[in-house]
Amino acid sequence: MARKFVKPVLIVLAISISFIAGALTASKRGWGSPLVTVAVHNNTSAPLRAVNLRYGSCASEGTAFRSGKPLAVGESRKFQFLVCGEGEYTVEAVLENGRQLFSSTYVESGYTSNEYIEPNRIRSESSFYGW
Repeated sequence: MARKFVKPVLIVLAISISFIAGALTASKRGWGSPLVTVAVHNNTSAPLRAVNLRYGSCASEGTAFRSGKPLAVGESRKFQFLVCGEGEYTVEAVLENGRQLFSSTYVESGYTSNEYIEPNRIRSESSFYGW
């Protein structure tokens, strides 16, 4: 009689272990997270006067960060904001000489991006779900 239950118990155990492994992987990689993470890096030879990050998603807009405080050479700042599925953000950097640089990037839930402020442009690198 006990042999009858061995196979169903092993099947339930295998399914449970698979579910737990999937949940841990999803959590670690940020799958399903409504957050977008953006790191802004100052790769110029002078402090940035200001860095602004604005975003839009699901017919709403917001400002994740607005700073009149300088971003030192080699310094980085990380920002997070919520999107519902997909959206976009714009980074505005004000250089020491007053010149403004802009970069717009499409994002989806769970994306991570790096924005590298360079003397003549903003270079974007995006990845999704922690890859």
